[in-house]
Amino acid sequence: MARPAKMRFRKQNRTWYVEIDGKQVNLGKDKNEATTRFHKLMAEKGQERPLLISEPLVCEVADRFLEWCTHHREQRTVDSYRHHWERFLKWLPRGKTLPASELKPYHIIEYLDAHTWGNSYKRQAAGAVQRAFRWAVSVGLFDFHSCVRIPKPKGERRETPMTAEQYQEILRHSRPEFRDVLEFAWETGCRPQEIRLLRPDYVQGDVVVFPIKESKGKRRSRVIYLNEKALAIIARQPKNDWVFVNARGNQWSASNFNNRLDRLKKKLGYKCCLYQARHAYGTRKLLEGHSVEIVSALMGHQSPQMLHAVYGHINQATEHLKRAAK
Repeated sequence: MARPAKMRFRKQNRTWYVEIDGKQVNLGKDKNEATTRFHKLMAEKGQERPLLISEPLVCEVADRFLEWCTHHREQRTVDSYRHHWERFLKWLPRGKTLPASELKPYHIIEYLDAHTWGNSYKRQAAGAVQRAFRWAVSVGLFDFHSCVRIPKPKGERRETPMTAEQYQEILRHSRPEFRDVLEFAWETGCRPQEIRLLRPDYVQGDVVVFPIKESKGKRRSRVIYLNEKALAIIARQPKNDWVFVNARGNQWSASNFNNRLDRLKKKLGYKCCLYQARHAYGTRKLLEGHSVEIVSALMGHQSPQMLHAVYGHINQATEHLKRAAK
């Protein structure tokens, strides 16, 4: 019985091939285009559409999913998925040889239980695995896989916005380049990611306008409104490709901000994250009497629901509530 045709990759010229009737057919260098042409050739020969491999391994599903993400998702998303998959495969018994059909949700549950991570991180780790298998089912690698449904812990809400006292204390212990980052986050309520991606040409007078492709959700441009302090912070930054850079003049990485605050933990006696400045901004603006709709717009939300559910820590403003009760 003849062996079914199969795509093969030649490293020497980085090209995909398939052997049909003893002849090598060049499918091209791009895997997605090569796969499309491969299936078209098989259909023309009257063969059933074959799987690229008869029994895909867990690691192969991960590789294919990450390759697809590279072409269709933001690099930050790809890096996050890759990070979680690398940790999971390193932990998983027979991680490099386990057939995908043998992976079950209980493997992921055991993986999460074996670590002392917070629920939010565990939820991300399980979601990375689940997302890959949902993709695999959607593109026809499987008719069904049990890992499209994985019990995940509920994400933890940040219940403690940064207080004014904590803000001042962190400023005192911070170097100038990080102090500017923290002040800008406090004064504008912007996301840490937006600080990282802020370019000089995005600053238009007293507002920052991100292009749609750089805005969260990618449905409309994100506009950050600048007060006098925020404008002064931007004005004193050195000329660079990015408005905010580290001491070496390089763009801040996604982990730099948290690492800075982690190192301050011993001096402060508590741990903070930069996102807490955004939470503090939302709560502060509500206490100043601005409507939920206005504060939502300032923070870049499309709906006030996010402010109600996540950012509005009014229940912790005890003195304000006491005055309102009178």
